[in-house]
Amino acid sequence: MGEVYLELNRLDEAEKLFRKALSIDGGCAACLTGLGQVAMSGRDFTTAAEHFEAALSLIPEADRLHYLLAMAYRG
Repeated sequence: MGEVYLELNRLDEAEKLFRKALSIDGGCAACLTGLGQVAMSGRDFTTAAEHFEAALSLIPEADRLHYLLAMAYRG
């Protein structure tokens, strides 16, 4: 549901759902990625990079995360 809210640019609702899911499963790479995307949308590139790095530590082979992290560094 967080991803749906993210696509609809309802960032506050998306962030709440990603944080709630992350509190249930602290190793949720999808939640960390979602939080990173919310931060990117808000132009908070430092926070976005932190979330993407945390997600990459869980699944280092995820090419999409490498791209998102590069975009956060670029910002």
